[in-house]
Amino acid sequence: MEISIIGAGIAGLTTALFLERQGYTVNIYERATKLEAVGAGITLAHNAMQIFENLGIAHQLKKEGHLIEQFTIATEKLDTIQSIQTQRYDELFQTSTVAIARARLQNTLLNSLEKTSIHLGYQLQKLHQNSEQVHLSFDNGFEVSTSMVIAADGIRSITRSLIAPNATIRTTSQYCWRGIANFDIPSNYVHKLHECWGGTYRFGFVPIDKNQVYWFAVTSEAQRVQNTLHPTSLLTAYANFHPLVTELITHTPKSKIHGAAITDLPQGTPWYQGRVCCIGDAAHATTPNMGQGACQAIEDAYLLSTLISEQPHASVFNTFQKLRTDKVRRVIQQSYRIGTVAHWKSPVLKHLRNKGLEWMPKRLQENNSIALFSLVKAPKNNTKH
Repeated sequence: MEISIIGAGIAGLTTALFLERQGYTVNIYERATKLEAVGAGITLAHNAMQIFENLGIAHQLKKEGHLIEQFTIATEKLDTIQSIQTQRYDELFQTSTVAIARARLQNTLLNSLEKTSIHLGYQLQKLHQNSEQVHLSFDNGFEVSTSMVIAADGIRSITRSLIAPNATIRTTSQYCWRGIANFDIPSNYVHKLHECWGGTYRFGFVPIDKNQVYWFAVTSEAQRVQNTLHPTSLLTAYANFHPLVTELITHTPKSKIHGAAITDLPQGTPWYQGRVCCIGDAAHATTPNMGQGACQAIEDAYLLSTLISEQPHASVFNTFQKLRTDKVRRVIQQSYRIGTVAHWKSPVLKHLRNKGLEWMPKRLQENNSIALFSLVKAPKNNTKH
């Protein structure tokens, strides 16, 4: 059976790798004419790394990236509000959290593929389907018929617009700049991810290599950002933060700093129609406040490919959405709330927020994290056809 994947990002490549190893013929159609990683860095949490352990590429990602042992929420002056150690989850899930450049993750996935064909410069234009197959038409005139289509073409998915045109992208009135600094971070920040909450502005950073640090800068002044705030003025915007923050910005080439509005895709529309199914951001985009966007897409790739291997029929898409809906809804809602709370400006609310995080019971923290990192499994009663 031939399966077509729309989009050669992390979700599409991970899905292709699973399906290829299960013996399927896979073709990926990517609208870009050159494969370039979108974004700067990424944190692969325990849920994603379990899946890469399954694929046998976790060791390579650990080598290419940087192991993370602690997550810290801090004030703009880098005074700790809450810290979470990863050791408990490393032991429970038998893997580690890895921070890595998106380009390195993408290259590792690409180099792991052996038989999958990747077609560049193919933007989907139309699709028609019946009970047997899906016919795809691309803007370059190419047409092809395939057994199934998996759409991994992002939050502004063309595929989704064709099967679920009423899906609505939600804005957050927040804007995010991202970059990778060429910087030797002080030893007390090695193997740690920090996020500094300062009200209007927020800043996070994590080493992704010995001499590179991925950072993100978020502002809730969306209108001002879109009109006047450019990479060159970030130093002024973050002047009241700890000096390390402005050092990271200074050590990043301006051409390597990129910004985008923060949006998500709340649940409510179907992920599939007939033989076409959306995954990742095309189905359930979340804000980046939990670092789970790519991780949830990787979970999609794992579960959907497992279901297809057990029941290679389009009816599997209904099972897939039912199994994944509850978890991705929780992630979307919680991530949105975190983005709101992190930008509270009232001194009173900020004090209450910080104390709440500081006093949060360790058991509650652990239970929430274990639920997030635990994978949804395919039902055992599926039978191959």
